[in-house]
Amino acid sequence: MIEALLLYLAFFGSGLILRPKGTGPGFSAEGELLRLFLYTLPAFGVLAFRKKTARPGLQDVITCGWVLPALILLGLGVSAGEGPGIPPVLPKNLPEWTILALSCLGTGYMEESFFRLYLPWKLEEAGLPWGKGVFIAAGLFALCHIYEGPGGFLFAGLAGICLALGSGRSRSLHGIAWAHGGYNLYVWLAVSVSG
Repeated sequence: MIEALLLYLAFFGSGLILRPKGTGPGFSAEGELLRLFLYTLPAFGVLAFRKKTARPGLQDVITCGWVLPALILLGLGVSAGEGPGIPPVLPKNLPEWTILALSCLGTGYMEESFFRLYLPWKLEEAGLPWGKGVFIAAGLFALCHIYEGPGGFLFAGLAGICLALGSGRSRSLHGIAWAHGGYNLYVWLAVSVSG
């Protein structure tokens, strides 16, 4: 359990400090590349080393096929009660959108490998039933998104439960990681179209 706590603090604490000064809200190619190479990839590498994951399969495509729309509906429902936020800085060209897409996918893999697979396994090893571990992991996931305000906190908690249902007891990673990354990219695309 101490290992899980240290990973949680290291991964998500370092993720908060890797944003370059003066970038403000939104996209920064430099910030996303820093996060991708200094935070997401090393964190995913550590987690991937800890537990081997099966190759993607049809079940992952099916999982992504229902989890992604569920996340979008949850996000629309939660955001309906919120006022307009600060308009973010958006990517300006294809290379920047490509960096953002890779960052979204990498973040999906990294966060899902920790919050939906690694942490519930560790809690189960400590004697906690898998279902309770899922709720604890969803709560910690929500805490990592508290900077987004009450709506972001609420959405992250609900999304954590939805993603856990997607991974199920089979503990498949790819489908939920694709859905998570796809949702993050969807948010950016939605803001760019509406803004």
